[in-house]
Amino acid sequence: MSLRKSALIMAGLSALVIFGILVKNQSMQNDLPPKTTADQTVKSNQNLENKSNIFQSENNQTPSPVVRGREIDKALIVQERKAESLELQVKEQARLLEAKQNQIKQLNIARNIVQSMRNDLPPNATADTAVKPNQNLTNALIAAGIPVQEPKNKAELDALNQLIESKIQTLSSSVQTGNLKIQSAMKQWNNAVKYMSDLMKTRKSINDSIKQSLTP
Repeated sequence: MSLRKSALIMAGLSALVIFGILVKNQSMQNDLPPKTTADQTVKSNQNLENKSNIFQSENNQTPSPVVRGREIDKALIVQERKAESLELQVKEQARLLEAKQNQIKQLNIARNIVQSMRNDLPPNATADTAVKPNQNLTNALIAAGIPVQEPKNKAELDALNQLIESKIQTLSSSVQTGNLKIQSAMKQWNNAVKYMSDLMKTRKSINDSIKQSLTP
């Protein structure tokens, strides 16, 4: 074999080797992921971090937004039940108060009738002095819830007057206590509603934060 032919063969082999290396390098480059800029990398890492933080706490000290949201949901349920219970208390106290005020109104009517009947008695009337029946007095006593018979003499009329006075004083004291209970229940109800409003605002803020964290 001549030297010229040997040189050509060697040159051809070298060219094949170089071509193979180039093809291999190009294939490796095609298999690599696309290049990203530094800003894209930072943004991607931030998105991953944000999505992770909504479920994980920071150094196990501050609850994550998702955990905080669940805690607020539980607190809202408790406060809602408390507000409903207080509202029922206020309505019940108001109903009792109205009933007592109506009873006092009827007792005052009965007292006025009794006083008028006493004034109609003669100056020298005794305990046995008879009194005339009065249907208005009977109706007022029934409306006031006093199960007593209509008085037949001055003694019974005086006793009825004392009974009415005593019931009016007792009911008036009860009304004052009822007013205080209503005021207390209303204050607690207002506080519960205000706290619920604050919790709902916080819950909305957390929801907005979670949505922002999940936005690419």
